[in-house]
Amino acid sequence: RMEYDPLLVEKAVRLAVRRDADIERALHRQTDPIYPMLDVEVRDRAFAEVFAAWFRKLRLEAPLSGLLEERPLIGDRCSRCIVHEATRRSAECVELFVREHDNGSVVRTLLVQVLPESVVSLDRVSSLLRRELLHVNDMLSDAFGYRAGDLASLPQREQIVRDRYRVLWDIHVESRLLREGRIDDRGFARLGQVFERALTARLPARTTRPP
Repeated sequence: RMEYDPLLVEKAVRLAVRRDADIERALHRQTDPIYPMLDVEVRDRAFAEVFAAWFRKLRLEAPLSGLLEERPLIGDRCSRCIVHEATRRSAECVELFVREHDNGSVVRTLLVQVLPESVVSLDRVSSLLRRELLHVNDMLSDAFGYRAGDLASLPQREQIVRDRYRVLWDIHVESRLLREGRIDDRGFARLGQVFERALTARLPARTTRPP
């Protein structure tokens, strides 16, 4: 299930209604009577209910839901999808959190961080989110065989090894999205530069750990 942060919902709705003066006035007719409420908790709850209703009415959740539907494995294996506001544009991302319980059960939570303007116009970050979601899909896929421990190495070699692994994975993701027709080929120029830097970096010599 998808859970949107109420503050992100409010900001996205306020941005969306600016496109139509009549719709914006209709929103204000519902929110204006809430401001004089003295009980802070009651007031906040009333605002949250109004903005949540408008969020659904404007179908602002539909674009992100559509991206998630492209990767049904994520929906099958994650119990929650939490959508929060990103602190800045460069912080927009998707992360996977995994918690293992003592009884052996595993709970997976998907965290999506986006700006309010991206919720309103998801096209501006759809390519980014598609890449991030395909990475998560790989992490969840038995066939891909992702294991975080495979990236472990000696500390002085770890960053270079991770960089090389990441750029090869990014190229694999980019190629599949391009074949699916979900992105264009402009990302390969950047990946080519990253590939060259990562693969020409010299690995530090292996050393023996002290006893």
